[in-house]
Amino acid sequence: MLIQSTTADSTFVLEPGESFSGGLHTHHDQEEVFYVESGTATFEVGVEREEVVVDAGELIRFPPGEFQKGYNDGEATVEGWALGTPGASHDWDELQSRAHCPECDAETTQDVAMGDGRFELTCTECGTTQG
Repeated sequence: MLIQSTTADSTFVLEPGESFSGGLHTHHDQEEVFYVESGTATFEVGVEREEVVVDAGELIRFPPGEFQKGYNDGEATVEGWALGTPGASHDWDELQSRAHCPECDAETTQDVAMGDGRFELTCTECGTTQG
């Protein structure tokens, strides 16, 4: 995946099978808009993971706090751009993800932090850290 970023926007190129970074996640301090210039992107939206297909010439908006995951499950390259506003100020402090917690044995909301060059997830229900 190729992403070229400035402070609050980026262009993207997703080859078949690639996804946007972060898996299922939310930003509490910014909204995001993705515009698909070519190809078709698929997004999982909300904790229910409703599937939304975004074709070339279409866009999708995620308000602050809405969970999202985007990827290319087609055969063609997906190209486009994304905007975030206001510019992310969370520095990983307010980023959350949905992931399987081994202690709860369920998908739960996870706080996300960067540690030793990789993501660490901490279950908001039981406090188990993984990553």
